[in-house]
Amino acid sequence: MKTRMSLPSALLATLLLATAQPATSQASEELRTMQAFLDLLDSYFELVEARHTVHSDPGKAVIVKLQKIQEIHDERGRKADAAEVFRSVLDRSTDPMVRSITATMLADNLKDTGQHDEALTVLRDALDESLAAKND
Repeated sequence: MKTRMSLPSALLATLLLATAQPATSQASEELRTMQAFLDLLDSYFELVEARHTVHSDPGKAVIVKLQKIQEIHDERGRKADAAEVFRSVLDRSTDPMVRSITATMLADNLKDTGQHDEALTVLRDALDESLAAKND
């Protein structure tokens, strides 16, 4: 069980405990239900905070959008179309993290669409770029 609660959950829990009646089996079950609800509410606030954190970082936001674009192309049965978007990001981005993840996504896309040689070329180029950045 989590020991950390968000402020809204902690305030609600304090209020509920302050007004709680003496425990009976029915009251105990109600308290367990309320605790489960508070845990769920706390998890929801953590999820909202995590999404905000990801989308506040431009590099991470790019990756989330690329994943969504890939997902839509996959659902449409047009997986290969996502490669054009990945190449565009590689042409425009200078962020090492964005470039590395995008190159890996492009290579996976190429491999999945039967373009194994091109996938290997993309991965080798990305590896060279990562090694060059590491050695600087």
